[in-house]
Amino acid sequence: MPTIGTKLRSFVLDSTSVSGLIATRMHQNTIPEESAYPHALYTRSGAVSDVDLDGTADGFMEETFDLEIYEQDSTRVMDGLSSALAIADALRSRLQDHSAARSSTAFGAKRVRGIFVDDHDDSFIPKGISDDMGVHLASFQITIFHDCT
Repeated sequence: MPTIGTKLRSFVLDSTSVSGLIATRMHQNTIPEESAYPHALYTRSGAVSDVDLDGTADGFMEETFDLEIYEQDSTRVMDGLSSALAIADALRSRLQDHSAARSSTAFGAKRVRGIFVDDHDDSFIPKGISDDMGVHLASFQITIFHDCT
């Protein structure tokens, strides 16, 4: 059974404004060694469900993901930092399109009530790079509210 994270990837890559920039290089939990730049990494960082006192979870669920976009300097039209920021803007735009999220078939039977995107603060520690990789990073946190059932 696909998780909301798998469905999140499908929803994001269904947008040509995003897939035109990163193709299918949006990875959950780990970045394959053969993945070319630019690419994105997302990891689930938390989940809270609305559980009643009788133990039934028939309300909302809130799932949080960290999203990191990586790009190298290259001979392309944009420098690495500008490219990473352009990808971040396209991702943010897609994720904050609440009407598309609510009507998307990518999430299957899970009814998405809203997706919210916040910038990470300076204390955020990226999961997809080591200190000496020399790549540009744009990162933010995604919160998805959806029905438990």
